[in-house]
Amino acid sequence: MLGLKNGHIELTPYNPKWQSLFHEEKERLLQMLAPFNPLIEHIGSTAIPSICAKPMLDVLIGLPSLTMAQRFPKETLKQHHIYPLERVKIQGKIVYAQFSDVEEAIKTMVLHIVEKDGQWWRDHLYFRDYLRTHEDARLRYEQLKKHLAERHATNQNDYSNAKESFVKEILATREGK
Repeated sequence: MLGLKNGHIELTPYNPKWQSLFHEEKERLLQMLAPFNPLIEHIGSTAIPSICAKPMLDVLIGLPSLTMAQRFPKETLKQHHIYPLERVKIQGKIVYAQFSDVEEAIKTMVLHIVEKDGQWWRDHLYFRDYLRTHEDARLRYEQLKKHLAERHATNQNDYSNAKESFVKEILATREGK
């Protein structure tokens, strides 16, 4: 049900089980990261009912300070097949991924670690909540994703970058922007 080979784009129809899978993972993460007092939210398309998505969970983890992630229990995370994505460099964010198969690089979950109440935290939650409550935007986003998945089927970076203008358009609807 979950799993996508690294670098590939494949969209699957919405599955309501994604919500319960997220809650299971959230509980597991809360136990592993309890000393860091994280806030954990479900983001990405699997968090938006009714639209197609890549079959992997996107999880937002908010910490009081991003430097706390340097003290994560990496061995414990590794036992759950969760590894830092060292090559992913995004200012203000640290990215980990869970793999069902490390050798084949099949991801089941991506962890976006940010400062709670920071810009990344606010942007991710606003985008998710906007799509949950605005059907027209949700449908436009789904159509865009389908088009881009065909166009960039084997290039995850190009697929993500091509969605950027839509994301910025939605973020610009916030009051004061």
